[in-house]
Amino acid sequence: MKFVSARTWGAVSVLNAIPTGIGCAFGVDMPVIADASVKAKRRDQSKIDPLIRACVEMVSRHASASFDPSRIDVRVRSSIPRSMGLKSSSAVSNAVCLALNELFELGLGMIDCVNLAVDASMAAGVTVTGAFDDACASMFGRACVTDNVKRIIIAEYEVPKWSILVFIPRGSKPRPKSSIDISKFRFNRNDYLRAMRLAKKGKLIEATNINGILTAKAVGDDVKVIEEVVSAGALAGGTTGTGPAMAFVFGEGDSNSINNAGRILKGKGKVILTRPARKEAEVKKNVK
Repeated sequence: MKFVSARTWGAVSVLNAIPTGIGCAFGVDMPVIADASVKAKRRDQSKIDPLIRACVEMVSRHASASFDPSRIDVRVRSSIPRSMGLKSSSAVSNAVCLALNELFELGLGMIDCVNLAVDASMAAGVTVTGAFDDACASMFGRACVTDNVKRIIIAEYEVPKWSILVFIPRGSKPRPKSSIDISKFRFNRNDYLRAMRLAKKGKLIEATNINGILTAKAVGDDVKVIEEVVSAGALAGGTTGTGPAMAFVFGEGDSNSINNAGRILKGKGKVILTRPARKEAEVKKNVK
């Protein structure tokens, strides 16, 4: 039986795309793995996760007439907390589209798979802007500044060997995109434009600091926690995506500041220590 496994990455925000249509994110080492194969027996499509089903439908448009979506078996393993702002949907849709592309030898490039993944995410209703920036960061691992309306990559930057601390406040619940008040983002559009100009120049720390606070205010997250962790030594931080997760950037090997942040956040929620992905998505064939 032919079997394909694809691995993509979670990501964190540098610039939220809601106010301007321009977004930026970079991949982090929180992998998602999609295993895809063809089964002899047809599956009940109503029992399949809507996002995975949307991915299969998008890929099927590029496949031959013999492509039977009901015989596709996709299993996803994710290390990313779902609907927390850590780009789980982008990572899942990327991984599924990438695996199916290889399974059926469609010959699509990575950026083609990103576009299919974005289409699937929009069809499944898990994104506000299309999240092209998140999908690019998840696929390529780098910091990607993108125009989410035109779906073009404006700039790409390699990310330093930072340490990334992800904080999920206690009691956090998945935050559906339908619950987001977009007007609160657009109210601060001028400040987001300033962050956008910084992101385009590769000034990721400066852009993240502006975006993190603005976004926290827009969605009602605790700004005081962000300020405390930054004061403890984080280079940058704030709400990622539309939250509720927060992401903080620390210099490589800055264990003292990380420990200080850990003491501040102790008892307030879940802390995950990770690092930038710094490499592209991977595909393995016939691994079973």
